[in-house]
Amino acid sequence: MFVYRTARRSNVFYKETPLVHYSEQNGLRSEENKRLTFHWEKLRPDVAKDIQTAKNATVDVNQ
Repeated sequence: MFVYRTARRSNVFYKETPLVHYSEQNGLRSEENKRLTFHWEKLRPDVAKDIQTAKNATVDVNQ
């Protein structure tokens, strides 16, 4: 799966990155904003949940 491969490969090259729109407020970095980071690895649980939701979905073709 794309996101799993991306997360695994990017772990070698990239560290968690501050989210640009949260990392600084008026040029200052707050303690709370230091925890707001991005890395593909963080998306894996949400992707797994989305895949399971899609697998469990049903479609009524008679509508």
